Amino acid sequence: MPAPTWAPPPPRCARSSKLTAPTRYCATSTTASLTTLPRILLTVLDTTALCASALDRQRYSNIIDSAALHELRAAALALLHELIPAVESRTPTTADNEQWDKRYRAATTQLAAAGLHTSTDIPNGTRHYLQDRAHWDRPLRHLAHAELYPWNTTPRTSPTEET
Repeated sequence: MPAPTWAPPPPRCARSSKLTAPTRYCATSTTASLTTLPRILLTVLDTTALCASALDRQRYSNIIDSAALHELRAAALALLHELIPAVESRTPTTADNEQWDKRYRAATTQLAAAGLHTSTDIPNGTRHYLQDRAHWDRPLRHLAHAELYPWNTTPRTSPTEET
Protein backbone atom coordinates (compact mmCIF):
# COMPACT_ATOMS: atom_id res chain seq x y z
CA MET A 1 0.00 0.00 0.00
CA PRO A 2 1.54 3.36 -0.96
CA ALA A 3 2.31 5.81 1.80
CA PRO A 4 -0.27 8.58 2.09
CA THR A 5 0.85 11.93 0.80
CA TRP A 6 0.11 15.21 2.43
CA ALA A 7 0.18 18.66 0.99
CA PRO A 8 -0.14 21.81 3.07
CA PRO A 9 -3.42 23.67 2.72
CA PRO A 10 -3.45 26.58 0.31
CA PRO A 11 -2.42 29.93 1.84
CA ARG A 12 -6.02 31.13 1.94
CA CYS A 13 -9.00 28.85 2.33
CA ALA A 14 -12.48 29.91 1.41
CA ARG A 15 -15.24 29.56 3.96
CA SER A 16 -16.89 26.24 3.42
CA SER A 17 -19.44 24.24 5.32
CA LYS A 18 -18.06 21.06 3.74
CA LEU A 19 -14.78 19.64 4.93
CA THR A 20 -13.26 18.31 1.74
CA ALA A 21 -9.75 16.99 1.36
CA PRO A 22 -8.19 20.27 0.13
CA THR A 23 -9.88 22.42 2.77
CA ARG A 24 -10.32 20.11 5.73
CA TYR A 25 -7.42 21.78 7.53
CA CYS A 26 -8.94 25.23 7.48
CA ALA A 27 -12.19 27.07 7.15
CA THR A 28 -10.58 30.48 6.82
CA SER A 29 -7.05 31.76 6.39
CA THR A 30 -6.96 32.56 10.12
CA THR A 31 -7.83 28.97 10.99
CA ALA A 32 -5.16 27.72 8.59
CA SER A 33 -2.44 29.67 10.33
CA LEU A 34 -3.57 28.40 13.72
CA THR A 35 -3.42 24.74 12.75
CA THR A 36 0.16 24.53 11.59
CA LEU A 37 2.69 22.70 13.71
CA PRO A 38 5.09 25.66 14.05
CA ARG A 39 2.22 27.87 15.29
CA ILE A 40 1.11 25.24 17.79
CA LEU A 41 4.66 24.79 19.10
CA LEU A 42 5.13 28.56 19.32
CA THR A 43 1.94 28.91 21.33
CA VAL A 44 2.89 26.09 23.72
CA LEU A 45 6.49 27.20 24.23
CA ASP A 46 5.61 30.87 24.58
CA THR A 47 2.82 30.09 27.05
CA THR A 48 5.05 27.93 29.21
CA ALA A 49 7.84 30.54 29.09
CA LEU A 50 5.43 33.29 30.10
CA CYS A 51 3.93 31.23 32.92
CA ALA A 52 7.41 30.62 34.32
CA SER A 53 8.64 34.20 33.93
CA ALA A 54 5.66 36.56 34.09
CA LEU A 55 3.34 35.13 36.73
CA ASP A 56 3.74 35.99 40.42
CA ARG A 57 5.63 33.00 41.81
CA GLN A 58 4.19 33.29 45.34
CA ARG A 59 0.60 33.31 44.12
CA TYR A 60 0.92 30.84 41.23
CA SER A 61 3.69 28.45 42.29
CA ASN A 62 1.25 25.54 41.96
CA ILE A 63 0.95 26.35 38.23
CA ILE A 64 4.55 27.42 37.59
CA ASP A 65 5.96 24.31 39.27
CA SER A 66 3.26 21.92 38.07
CA ALA A 67 4.17 18.68 36.37
CA ALA A 68 1.65 19.47 33.65
CA LEU A 69 3.37 22.71 32.67
CA HIS A 70 6.82 21.11 32.75
CA GLU A 71 5.64 18.10 30.73
CA LEU A 72 3.95 20.36 28.19
CA ARG A 73 7.19 22.29 27.65
CA ALA A 74 9.31 19.12 27.59
CA ALA A 75 7.01 17.44 25.06
CA ALA A 76 7.05 20.50 22.77
CA LEU A 77 10.85 20.73 22.97
CA ALA A 78 11.23 16.98 22.36
CA LEU A 79 9.02 17.18 19.28
CA LEU A 80 10.87 20.23 18.02
CA HIS A 81 14.22 18.47 18.57
CA GLU A 82 12.97 15.35 16.80
CA LEU A 83 11.83 17.35 13.79
CA ILE A 84 14.84 19.70 13.72
CA PRO A 85 17.64 17.75 15.44
CA ALA A 86 20.45 20.19 14.78
CA VAL A 87 20.38 23.89 14.12
CA GLU A 88 23.50 25.99 14.20
CA SER A 89 23.34 27.95 17.41
CA ARG A 90 23.90 31.66 17.46
CA THR A 91 23.59 34.44 19.96
CA PRO A 92 20.27 36.25 19.57
CA THR A 93 20.59 39.59 17.83
CA THR A 94 19.73 42.89 19.46
CA ALA A 95 16.62 42.96 17.26
CA ASP A 96 15.60 39.49 18.53
CA ASN A 97 16.03 40.57 22.15
CA GLU A 98 14.08 43.79 21.55
CA GLN A 99 11.23 41.89 19.87
CA TRP A 100 11.12 39.31 22.68
CA ASP A 101 11.33 42.00 25.36
CA LYS A 102 8.40 43.79 23.70
CA ARG A 103 6.48 40.49 23.60
CA TYR A 104 7.20 39.84 27.28
CA ARG A 105 6.07 43.31 28.35
CA ALA A 106 2.91 43.15 26.22
CA ALA A 107 2.02 39.72 27.60
CA THR A 108 2.66 40.84 31.18
CA THR A 109 0.41 43.86 30.65
CA GLN A 110 -2.29 41.66 29.14
CA LEU A 111 -2.09 39.15 32.00
CA ALA A 112 -2.38 41.95 34.57
CA ALA A 113 -5.33 43.46 32.69
CA ALA A 114 -7.04 40.06 32.86
CA GLY A 115 -6.71 40.15 36.65
CA LEU A 116 -3.72 37.86 37.07
CA HIS A 117 -0.93 38.79 39.45
CA THR A 118 2.32 39.22 37.58
CA SER A 119 5.89 39.21 38.78
CA THR A 120 7.05 42.46 40.33
CA ASP A 121 10.66 41.66 39.36
CA ILE A 122 10.37 42.76 35.72
CA PRO A 123 14.14 42.68 34.97
CA ASN A 124 14.50 39.11 36.26
CA GLY A 125 11.32 37.97 34.50
CA THR A 126 12.46 39.55 31.25
CA ARG A 127 15.89 37.93 31.55
CA HIS A 128 14.31 34.53 32.22
CA TYR A 129 11.93 34.90 29.24
CA LEU A 130 14.74 36.01 26.89
CA GLN A 131 16.92 33.05 27.94
CA ASP A 132 14.06 30.60 27.46
CA ARG A 133 13.08 32.12 24.11
CA ALA A 134 16.70 32.00 22.88
CA HIS A 135 16.67 28.25 23.56
CA TRP A 136 13.79 27.38 21.20
CA ASP A 137 13.18 30.31 18.85
CA ARG A 138 15.86 29.48 16.26
CA PRO A 139 14.89 25.79 15.82
CA LEU A 140 11.26 26.83 15.64
CA ARG A 141 11.99 29.38 12.91
CA HIS A 142 13.93 26.67 11.09
CA LEU A 143 10.94 24.32 11.31
CA ALA A 144 8.61 27.00 9.95
CA HIS A 145 11.01 27.66 7.09
CA ALA A 146 11.32 23.92 6.36
CA GLU A 147 7.53 23.69 6.17
CA LEU A 148 7.45 26.72 3.84
CA TYR A 149 5.32 28.53 6.37
CA PRO A 150 5.89 32.30 6.44
CA TRP A 151 5.01 33.63 9.83
CA ASN A 152 5.50 36.19 12.49
CA THR A 153 7.11 34.58 15.54
CA THR A 154 5.13 36.70 17.95
CA PRO A 155 1.99 34.90 19.12
CA ARG A 156 -1.30 36.68 18.65
CA THR A 157 -2.68 38.74 21.47
CA SER A 158 -6.28 38.21 20.39
CA PRO A 159 -8.18 35.59 18.36
CA THR A 160 -8.95 38.09 15.59
CA GLU A 161 -5.43 39.47 15.18
CA GLU A 162 -3.83 38.67 11.82
CA THR A 163 -0.28 37.34 11.61
